[in-house]
Amino acid sequence: MLGYVIRRVFRLAVVLITVYTLVFVAAHAIPGGPFEEGDMPITKEALENIRKRYRLDQPVWRQYLTNLWAVVRHGDLGPSYISAHRTVNDILGDHFPVSLQLGLLSMLLSVAVGVPIGVLSATRHNSWIDHGGMFFALIGISVPNFVMTPLLIVLLAVWLRWLPSGGWDGLLSAKVVIPALALAFPPAAALARYTRSTMLGVLGMDYVRTARAKGLMEFLVIVRHALRNALIPVMTVAGLYLARVVTGSFFVETIAAVPGIGRYFITSISTRDYPVMLGTTLLLAFVVAVVNLIVDLLYAVVDPRIHYA
Repeated sequence: MLGYVIRRVFRLAVVLITVYTLVFVAAHAIPGGPFEEGDMPITKEALENIRKRYRLDQPVWRQYLTNLWAVVRHGDLGPSYISAHRTVNDILGDHFPVSLQLGLLSMLLSVAVGVPIGVLSATRHNSWIDHGGMFFALIGISVPNFVMTPLLIVLLAVWLRWLPSGGWDGLLSAKVVIPALALAFPPAAALARYTRSTMLGVLGMDYVRTARAKGLMEFLVIVRHALRNALIPVMTVAGLYLARVVTGSFFVETIAAVPGIGRYFITSISTRDYPVMLGTTLLLAFVVAVVNLIVDLLYAVVDPRIHYA
């Protein structure tokens, strides 16, 4: 197991360097740059000084090697071109924890709602419970975040006046409810569908019929024998959504006024803020790789037949 983890960590380093290289090349291949003479009301000399300050006057290959060495050696992602006197490390340190907390909360809600709905739909196949659960899943998958978020704001904040419409005061604040619900809908719907599908396949297996024939309570049959063997595909889907929600959502964070990292990533693309773009992409790649590793290790916990050499 330890050797497997070490190999995955080594691959992670290779993946991060590859991602950094691809994003750097793609960003610099686009015509124009973060500082254009026609876009800024300053003299040409001042513009040259700005470009020199951020080393944009150097050849692209030298910029790449200098920046990559700073990242590898010190973890220094450099200064932001747009946010004055702030480094990319500061931006990620201030705003990624917000996206992380919101994403983890929304994922907990998704698992707590989606998996039970999927189990009930499978055990009550073709009943009104099954149809109602799949209708919920259809709505959750079909309605995008930029539609769901304002709908929740109108319903819960404007009409019913139960919750504030937006902002961020931490996980213990009522302001977190609407963005967490908006982020939780799609993964909850997906988990419900996948849980139902895998449970329907498992419930027809011989070992489930044997457990029932032995007189086990139906609850124990479902939890110990059916659900546990149906979890691996569900865990895969949950891992994919977890990596997505903890790295921020531009629409949810913008509409609900959440100071997460998603807004900075989209803004960095439109403003050509290369360091922020590279830093957030590296962070996204790192989170995806770590989540995938954790999910792979959990496979062995859920199914003892799986071993990693």
